[in-house]
Amino acid sequence: YLGAEFQLFPHALVGLACYLRSRAAGVAWLGAAILVSALACGILSHEHEIEPSIISHGTSKHLYFFAWTRAAPFCVGVLLGMHWHERQRPAGARADDDAAAAGCSRLQRAALALLRGEWASEAQVGLAYAACAGLLLAVWLLPWTFIREGDAFGGSGGWTRWQTDLYHALNWPAFAVGLAGLVHMLISGRAPAPLAAAFSAPVFDWLAKLSFGAYIWHFMIMQVTIASYQSDLAMDRTMFVMLTVGVAFISFGTSFVSYVVVESPLARLQNLMLAARR
Repeated sequence: YLGAEFQLFPHALVGLACYLRSRAAGVAWLGAAILVSALACGILSHEHEIEPSIISHGTSKHLYFFAWTRAAPFCVGVLLGMHWHERQRPAGARADDDAAAAGCSRLQRAALALLRGEWASEAQVGLAYAACAGLLLAVWLLPWTFIREGDAFGGSGGWTRWQTDLYHALNWPAFAVGLAGLVHMLISGRAPAPLAAAFSAPVFDWLAKLSFGAYIWHFMIMQVTIASYQSDLAMDRTMFVMLTVGVAFISFGTSFVSYVVVESPLARLQNLMLAARR
């Protein structure tokens, strides 16, 4: 899956090149990639009858390792970066952009307004944040409705085929949009005071340092865990929670070890090498 991530970097460069040429082209390039990624996930889900679980064989084989299925969250992140770039441009540059856009097509002006967020009032922004929170909760909680009591991930869940395909198509885009909304709310200073204080706790400094390592390690740990069972894993709701918590704990623990043994020493060595060249 890391190979898939690295394939997306050139795609982002093409999107940025389009953006520098025309904001509408940049938005269209990234929006098309999100649409193609969602359609690919839905079609593959239907073709291979994949269940709504990352631990199912079909998910790991057909959805998790390819750039065209993982593109949507990446492109949403790039669009969020473009938005902040537009919002933080100096006033003079923004005025020049407005003057240039006045002579452009309606599509170009719409792309500029979309990236700046000028289309939304404060009340609409609040509703958008609430919708983003709803998307995050839906992505996390909907798979629970697939598991019927006494059943397991294994073809006897409570969803129809088209519902499962729709979930796979919208799962990653919805999570990315929801997470982007949460990040936007925190960075823009619009978060409620208790939520802002919670995310400002010192523990999140360490989680930020360990999160990429946990991302690197988690899938390997999850696959080793599943492969260690001699037969198919009966994944009822209790076991699902235990496995999720256990994989998260081991992933962050392994990430801490790799941070202390590998990342931190290499970062210090890099700083020494750069300091010597100054």
